[in-house]
Amino acid sequence: MNNLLSSSAATRRALQGAVSKASDCTDLSSAVSQIQNAVNQRSTEYNQASALSTSALAAGTIVKTDLTAALRSSLDADRDYLAWAQRQLKLGCAPATQSSAYNAAYKADEQANAAKQGFVQVWNPVAARYGIQQESPGSI
Repeated sequence: MNNLLSSSAATRRALQGAVSKASDCTDLSSAVSQIQNAVNQRSTEYNQASALSTSALAAGTIVKTDLTAALRSSLDADRDYLAWAQRQLKLGCAPATQSSAYNAAYKADEQANAAKQGFVQVWNPVAARYGIQQESPGSI
């Protein structure tokens, strides 16, 4: 579980940097590639979470359900950011706030953040019980 959460945090950091590049219209080709890598990594994380055995954890079923929901929402947002960045590359840059593709990505990201908050509320008491690192919604 800890490795998966660490991986998710690293994916989030990489995505944020690439989205910033795409928003600033700097090195769009690289930004698209980095966002694609984040989508691929997030998909792997989602699949790993789906395959986790959490039966040994207190509230393990809820932890797994909430984690997979958070990662699925994040994957959806990542895919939307990818579509937006690809559009930026293909059609030329537009201010992010004026882009319907960006607005869809931003909305999906807000939903992912809400799902992560739900996961953290379930995970942190379990983590504390077992002496495992607690998380914040922004860290996964």
